[in-house]
Formats: sequence, C-alpha cells, structure tokens
Amino acid sequence: SESEFSKYINNGGLVIAKFTVSWCGPCKMIAPRFKELADENKNATFLHIDGDVNKVFLFIIYALKKGTLYSVI
Repeated sequence: SESEFSKYINNGGLVIAKFTVSWCGPCKMIAPRFKELADENKNATFLHIDGDVNKVFLFIIYALKKGTLYSVI
C-alpha cells in the first residue's frame, strides 16, 4: 500500500524498489536476480511493487521517468 511504501522510504535506510506489472517481460526476467540481491544484501530493504494491484505506483513510475519524483511524494 501507499502508506507501507512511505514507511520504508522514510525509514532512513537503503530501499531498492522493483515496480512491475504482470505483462512486463523484462520484469519477469530480472525477478530471480532481484531475489538474489535481496538475499545477499540484508542491510537494504527490497520492495516488489505490483502495478496491477497498486495503481498509484504507476504514477510514481511515470514521475520517475520524467524526473519529478519529489513533487509526487
């Protein structure tokens, strides 16, 4: 959820978020490596965010591409 996402982003630690949707081929291809990285880096928080379920995050992805993330959060 959006509130959970904000909690992780604002905790001060390293957060790595993977935004995906079910139809994204490249997202599926990197999924095993993302899990490996999460297992190898316990000092970071790894988030898997499903855009099919959490539509607000699709807007965040758009903002990231446009370089305006800080105006969204």
